[in-house]
Amino acid sequence: MNMENNFYLPGGDHGGNASVIEDYLGFEPLSVIDLSMSMNPFVGDVKNLIAELAHTAGIYPNAERLHLLLAEILELDPRHLLLTNGAAEAIALVANEIKVAKVIQPEFSLWEKHLCLISDEAGLVKSNPTNPTGELAPGDLQAAVFDEAFYPLTTGEWSRRDFESSSAITIGSLTKLLTIPGLRIGYLICRDESRLGRMKRKQPEWPISSLSLAVAEQLLPKLDLAFTRKQITQRQLELYDLLKSCGLAVKLCQAPWLLVEGVPWLRYFLALEKILVRDLSSFGMPNMLRVGLPTDAQLEYLSKAVPKAIYKGRQFYGA
Repeated sequence: MNMENNFYLPGGDHGGNASVIEDYLGFEPLSVIDLSMSMNPFVGDVKNLIAELAHTAGIYPNAERLHLLLAEILELDPRHLLLTNGAAEAIALVANEIKVAKVIQPEFSLWEKHLCLISDEAGLVKSNPTNPTGELAPGDLQAAVFDEAFYPLTTGEWSRRDFESSSAITIGSLTKLLTIPGLRIGYLICRDESRLGRMKRKQPEWPISSLSLAVAEQLLPKLDLAFTRKQITQRQLELYDLLKSCGLAVKLCQAPWLLVEGVPWLRYFLALEKILVRDLSSFGMPNMLRVGLPTDAQLEYLSKAVPKAIYKGRQFYGA
């Protein structure tokens, strides 16, 4: 084995690649706690709900109910809202529409993948909070596009609503809020109806599955965003205390994750304990790890597994 990509582990441009790591290390499928992705840890287990709604896989999707429900929650004219196959499709659609944008690093890698040209003379595309450093954008910052995939979990509010006072497009994600990364639901908000229409026409027919729509319709009305944010704040502090007590250099973020600096080798040894964290090499930050927030049961497991991983890593590398 060589020592590239954070000491023996495949990297990636996106989190959520636990299945790749499981295959690489010979683990059973679905056995790794995937904290390389940042999800809402307080939704609960949705497996039973998915099983109850499995019959919807036998019908063609009808997104109208979820479209109207989300527009009502966001206090939007439904004509200004477009549901997408996750925020990833929203980014691809917007990038195809605007073609050229300014990107300030570090920034989510999908913009560079989908834009035709990056130019400092063009309008800014900006994640808010910044991915991966976790800071909220200054209140006076203007951008052509704000990616608010993590904004609700960071603030307890749905949006900064830049689209109301400017021509800015806003991107959001139900995937993160509802912890359904495999079901894929995102959205974009654009008050320019002709522009929104062009993006909609670029979508394939039925971009979101019937099962995804049905699950979101059940979960979304039950979501208490303000209370969820209070829970996340508490979980951040609990995880911070755990990692700090292990002697790690940890940074609390406004966004729903923590950053750990100076121990890139830790990703490998955590993976051996079946815990996956995010390698930030694709952001140009190879010395930094991003750690999503665990559920209650996962936090209890981490309290035993993290010290073990750190001990093994420091013994091996003399760190």
